[in-house]
Amino acid sequence: MTEEVQNKTNGRKKAAIAGGALGLGALVALGGGTLAAWNDAETAETSFETGGFGIEISTDGGETFVGGTVEGTSASIDISGIVDDVDGETWRPGDSVTTTVHIAATDDTTHDGVIANIGEEYSGIFADNEAWISYSLTPVDGEFIPADGTPVEYEFTVELADVEEVAQGGTGSAQYTFEAELATEAQSVDNTIVEDGGDAGEEG
Repeated sequence: MTEEVQNKTNGRKKAAIAGGALGLGALVALGGGTLAAWNDAETAETSFETGGFGIEISTDGGETFVGGTVEGTSASIDISGIVDDVDGETWRPGDSVTTTVHIAATDDTTHDGVIANIGEEYSGIFADNEAWISYSLTPVDGEFIPADGTPVEYEFTVELADVEEVAQGGTGSAQYTFEAELATEAQSVDNTIVEDGGDAGEEG
């Protein structure tokens, strides 16, 4: 191979190597630019405030409401004079009385509620014989307790079992705890319920 041909060949190799290095450098630069230019993020934030829920009870026809009642400081349901007896106080098997109980939301309540359960606590002759006494709660104004404080009236009935086993001359007491929780169905303060997929219809 002549010196001229060898110089040309070496020149092509150097040019090819230089060109390859240039191409690689361009590729790296383009790749780095892609990672930086095609990613972005924006941030938004919000805040939340929780409401409140509580109830009060009235056993005097809605005249006086009390809250924070617990065992020993509970509201009293006066049934004296209602029982059909010579003195209006003693019971016989099968007797029942119905009185009214009003439930209202407290001032700091922000959501409607509903009576979910009634706890029972018996003493005296009923302590070991709970089957001798029963109760029922029937809403008069509607099932739900409006958050605006409008009282809801319930008929509360207590009945002595009509069985011979009920002890004569005995005494006993019953304590009922009205347990309320947030309403699970959307409804308005006038006790209308919004059914799933339907229009509002009054509870009745």
